[in-house]
Amino acid sequence: MTQLTEDTLRKILKDEIKVATKNDLGAFATKNDLGAFATKDDLGAFATKENLLALKDYVDQRFNELEEKMFTKQDYMDHIAYLDRMITESDKAAIDREVYADRYSRLDDKVADHEKRLKSIGA
Repeated sequence: MTQLTEDTLRKILKDEIKVATKNDLGAFATKNDLGAFATKDDLGAFATKENLLALKDYVDQRFNELEEKMFTKQDYMDHIAYLDRMITESDKAAIDREVYADRYSRLDDKVADHEKRLKSIGA
């Protein structure tokens, strides 16, 4: 069995794989083709100082609008306070329900006792 040397591998790979040369890339897209796509003047016309300032103003305006609409820490704290107040009121309502249910039950028992007394008296 022959051992492959580095030179032998290079020869095999060179024959099997064609490396893309600078000329191959040049045939794909020449400097002129790229120049026709976007000339320096085209880019200059797109990005004038006025256009960039207008873009900056637009971005600043949008940023300010978003900042105004943003959910701030204070908004979060207000919302938590609101939820806490609602929970407290709900807890109070639950306690009131229990108190009234207990009172109603005792009142119902008193009415039943009075009805029994009336029956025993014969009224």
